[in-house]
Amino acid sequence: MTEQVQSPESMDSKLTKYANLYDREQFQTLNEVMTYGEYIEQLHEKPKLCRNSFQFMLDMILSKGVETFERYRKTYKRYKFFTEDPVSPIFGIEESIDELVNFIRGAAGGYGTERRVLLLHGPVGSSKSTICRVLKRGLEEYSQTDEGAWYTYRWKNLPTEGKDFIYTNATDECPMHQDPLKLMPRAMRTKVLKNLNGILLEQTPEEERKGMYELISEGDLNPRSRLFMRILLEQNNGDWGKVVNEHI
Repeated sequence: MTEQVQSPESMDSKLTKYANLYDREQFQTLNEVMTYGEYIEQLHEKPKLCRNSFQFMLDMILSKGVETFERYRKTYKRYKFFTEDPVSPIFGIEESIDELVNFIRGAAGGYGTERRVLLLHGPVGSSKSTICRVLKRGLEEYSQTDEGAWYTYRWKNLPTEGKDFIYTNATDECPMHQDPLKLMPRAMRTKVLKNLNGILLEQTPEEERKGMYELISEGDLNPRSRLFMRILLEQNNGDWGKVVNEHI
């Protein structure tokens, strides 16, 4: 028997065939790049882009829907996010799940639970690990949807030599993947958030406004980004707009 050797053209055609299976459109969507000004424009169209992690998680859970049911003369809520998970649906612990969602709801509203540690306690087989896996998988999937989109920032055009030297590379990813809104000083952020919350209220149907959260942005820039911002502001005479326009 003689060994058949495929020609380079044949191998290339197969590579092209398989390469066409790759979803380039999805890649471009998930890796969208824009200027800081374009991000601000998007914020005014979709204020929820600057949700904090608890608000993001609450919206993810509620996006699947909620239904009520009675058991032993008591009314319970059933969150379809948990019961309709395609891999590990969770049933029978609706009261515990409701307590968990209320914890997240309180944190989303800034009522204090966001500063506490949540401990899942129970016997073996009570779905503690399963709940965590469902939440993790749900976040991965939700973040790939238009409703669950989120953005971080990257530094660009950083001076790498001379008297204005800042960093060894001209570009640098935010090491903590922070919300781009944190590039604004706290006082500035407060005014922007007031405006964004007004837009969010207008976008929310009146019957859904009761109990809705307000957009919150706490904390500061990570130390490296804070250093970049301080040096660049000094080099540009405090022109914050110029810094974010040229370097974000």
